Order: sequence, then C-alpha cells, then structure tokens
Amino acid sequence: MISADAGHFFRFYLGGQLQEGLRYDNKLYGLSDRFSVHQSVSAYRCALAWSEKGIPGLVQEQGNGYVVWVEMVSSLHHPLVHGHHSPPPSDPSLQAPDPALTTLPSIFY
Repeated sequence: MISADAGHFFRFYLGGQLQEGLRYDNKLYGLSDRFSVHQSVSAYRCALAWSEKGIPGLVQEQGNGYVVWVEMVSSLHHPLVHGHHSPPPSDPSLQAPDPALTTLPSIFY
C-alpha cells in the first residue's frame, strides 16, 4: 500500500473522456477500481487478482477509501488495451465496480 500523497497524479483525454493516472516509482499506472474505507480486503484482492494475471498493481490509501492502480505496460495483448478494466473476480466478495470509475487509460490505441 502506498500513502495518499505518494506519486504524482495526472489526467489526460482518451476516447473523448478524461482519464486518471498515477506516476509512481518512474512507472505509469491507470485507475482500475475504487473501494470504500470499509473494503480494504476487497482492494487487496483486486490488486492480487491483477498480479496473478502478471500485471503489477498498487493499492493506494485515500481519505475516503482505497484506489487500485494497474501498471500500464507496452503490450498489444495487455487486457487494458482490449477494454478489460477489472480482473475476473476470483472471489464472490469482489463487487463489480462502477463503470464510470473504472475506465482505464491506454497509451496503445
């Protein structure tokens, strides 16, 4: 987990929509999911599910909950390129995220 003030936030337009990103440790991350302050376990499970798919992620604590960021890598086969913003739930406790909050940026379109 990284603190709320770790990294540098940025926004950019893609597909006519404003997207959220994070630069942390010289890597770029895209927003995957948001979780309430009471859903820390779900946030960790989400990041773990991405990791099990070979895609590094971060959990960031924010004032009103947790944010899961997924590393943006240069691969045409990366699931984010093909519109898969959340890993397949391996646990029924993972809730489907709000689509408005989970549009991930991709620099590969």
